[in-house]
Amino acid sequence: MPGALDSRMRNSAFRMIRKYGKTLTYTAVTSAGYTSGSGFGSESTSDTSVIGFIQKIEANLIDGTNIQRGDLRVMIDALTLDTNSITPSQEDRMTIDSDIYKITMIEPEYSGELVAYYTFFIRKGQ
Repeated sequence: MPGALDSRMRNSAFRMIRKYGKTLTYTAVTSAGYTSGSGFGSESTSDTSVIGFIQKIEANLIDGTNIQRGDLRVMIDALTLDTNSITPSQEDRMTIDSDIYKITMIEPEYSGELVAYYTFFIRKGQ
């Protein structure tokens, strides 16, 4: 059961990201199963305009594998994603200033029982 601070923290994350963030496009990708004709599954996408707080990643966190130079960290509040029925997935993509990024990692940040915001690590390309 959500605690007393859950709603407050989610609202605080929403306000802070809205105040200091940047508009980007979150592309939710849904993959259909295997297609016998082509051998590949089909993909459907749904674009949603959201506000994310975008940061460069500190040099000491770059390991060359999981996190590479040029990767970004993006925080998006959970209320926005919930309102738009988005369940974050590494199959999804983000577009920032016409550059397309793939999601390499997703870290939910909890406030008690509820996710307050998600931290996405993204890489340019695809």
